[in-house]
Amino acid sequence: MSDPETRTGLLPSPSAKARAPAPRGLNCDDTYNTRVGDVQEQPLGTVFRDDRLEYGMVVLDISDLGRVRYGIVGFEINYMAEVDVTQTGYWDCIEGRPPEEDPVPVLEEHRSRSPLSAAQYMKKFRCFDTKDDIKNLNKRPFVQLNALECIWPTTEGALSQARDTPAASSDPPSKDNDILDRAVEILIQDTMRNESVDKRKHIQSISHPDFQGHLLESLQEDPLRLAPSKALADLLRLAYAGHSHLNWVAYKNVSYELVAIALQSEDLKDATALSLCIDRIGGSLTVLLEVLSQSKTIKAVCPIMRITINLIHASDQQDISDVCALDTFAEEVLAPEPKEQ
Repeated sequence: MSDPETRTGLLPSPSAKARAPAPRGLNCDDTYNTRVGDVQEQPLGTVFRDDRLEYGMVVLDISDLGRVRYGIVGFEINYMAEVDVTQTGYWDCIEGRPPEEDPVPVLEEHRSRSPLSAAQYMKKFRCFDTKDDIKNLNKRPFVQLNALECIWPTTEGALSQARDTPAASSDPPSKDNDILDRAVEILIQDTMRNESVDKRKHIQSISHPDFQGHLLESLQEDPLRLAPSKALADLLRLAYAGHSHLNWVAYKNVSYELVAIALQSEDLKDATALSLCIDRIGGSLTVLLEVLSQSKTIKAVCPIMRITINLIHASDQQDISDVCALDTFAEEVLAPEPKEQ
């Protein structure tokens, strides 16, 4: 079995230098545990290759520790060989003449990039004696496709043949989910058009127990479609209300002012950590620093950046006060340990 390839251009962030251990079983006893040699610890920068035999992966999205998501990627291996068949095109695997050469293992042709849930995985590989464990995993939210982008690239060659076809065992979405998804989309469009959330108008949708989860998934699917406005801050408050970690790395259209406005909301009073992509974020950093200095709950600030871009870069349009504030921000939050506020 060949070793997986490691992408040289992908560098782990300061908070992700350790290796991630792979799960070894569905429960704590030895009923379903795999062999020691079946589980390998790989650096977080390791690229998953879907054209390699015997490789699969369990993806754990821990960007929000209060809502850990998971997904399973695994493909069937079929064994193919050249045999003599009868006139009816049939080969007797017991009495028929065995193949002259050993069967060759071949991966399934249509390898979907959509991860499977535990129930879908067990159904696909015909394992039907793990009902109790499946019930436990059914309570966990499902990983989003954008969580796979860094570790499962689409490149030229075998990887480019992967198709985004639904898994054969996937269940069709329920009618209730379709209705709620449409209600969420209407709320988003209405909010962006009116620059604020009309809670009275959308009270029925907002009161639905699954509304927040559907809104969060909708925002994460296409975060760049949201224009930088107060409406964006309102939507983030609704989607992340009650979350301890505000993982806003994907929302590159936010500004420091919008983040500051959102942090002052009562909806986000439980937040203790904030993550932002600071490569292209606009506005005045001083405003955000002032809000963070006054916050009694935010304990950790995690700035995320592309390593290839110089963070401390002042363009002709930047005010010198913002450059100084950016220096301060870098000194305070780009430390090895999260900065205590």
